[in-house]
Amino acid sequence: MSNNSSFTLPVLSHVSKSCIGVYVTIGQHTTRLFILNTAAPRSTLSSTLVNELYRANLIIRTLRQDIYRLPNLSAYDRSQHNHVLPDLTVRSDPRLATHRIEGQLGLDFFNHFELICFRRSTSDLLLEPRPTP
Repeated sequence: MSNNSSFTLPVLSHVSKSCIGVYVTIGQHTTRLFILNTAAPRSTLSSTLVNELYRANLIIRTLRQDIYRLPNLSAYDRSQHNHVLPDLTVRSDPRLATHRIEGQLGLDFFNHFELICFRRSTSDLLLEPRPTP
């Protein structure tokens, strides 16, 4: 992430109405709704999305076949300002597709931030990155 300024992202309800998420842009061309899952230790992607991103050279396979590096992430706020998000190491999870989920942001994502606040009245997620030394 480029600076320590806080930013706010719009939060949307997933089609299931049982979870919420934010739109994440991958490599400036692909945007998907990622659910927010603070109970998950890692961020994960559906197998379908992993395959799509791999074909488009937007995801990098690591030495372990089931783990990928997901760089060049960003998200837009309500004013259409683009905010850089941290690169993630993700796993493919075929179970996500059965719930119509393409990706989820887990604790590994939230650990990059000092302050995380969901404002229910405006459906906004406030994120303040951890200070850099």
